[in-house]
Formats: sequence, C-alpha cells, structure tokens
Amino acid sequence: MENLGTIVEEPSSACVPAKAMVTGGVKPAVTATKLATSTPVSTGEVRRMLTDAKADNEMLVGIVRRLEEQIQMLRLQMETSNDQLREARKEAKEAREEARPGTWVEVVRGN
Repeated sequence: MENLGTIVEEPSSACVPAKAMVTGGVKPAVTATKLATSTPVSTGEVRRMLTDAKADNEMLVGIVRRLEEQIQMLRLQMETSNDQLREARKEAKEAREEARPGTWVEVVRGN
C-alpha cells in the first residue's frame, strides 16, 4: 500500500470551515532527496518528478474532497438523529405526564 501522506488541518475560525492541506508522501520525499544531493539531475527528470508530484497532489485533492463530502453527510445524519432524539424525549415526557396517577382523575373532576 502506498503512503499517501498526512492530512493537516488549519484551525477554523468564525464558522469558516478549516482548510485541509496535504503534506508528505512517498514521491515528494524521494524528489526532495534527489534534489538535495550533489548528483546532477536532468531537466527531463525534474519535469517527470514535478509531473508525478502534480498527479499525486491532484489525487490527494480528490481524496480530501470526498472526505469532506462524507463528513458533511455524517454531520447531516447526526443533526437528523439529534432532532429525532429530541422529539422522542419530548414524546416520552408527555407520555409520562399523561400516565401519572391522579392526572386523569383531576381532568375528569374538572369536567
């Protein structure tokens, strides 16, 4: 399995979603190592490495977008579940209040 790098999130502020940037990865590390050595690197090889890095970045951007979409869907599901839970608690509270001893008798006497 190829190492795809690490996703680092910048902190969000003022209800603005955090931006995700992708760092690391196998090919960029190899590229950096080759460029840092004293061995000359051909222009063609540098172009190939840059093309590979661009393809990797585009793939990672796609992965991040899909993850953001999944996170949004999960947030919506959680919100829906929370609404359903609140409604169920409200109904349970109303049912308990209706089932209390004496409540029904008081209503009957009041009529």
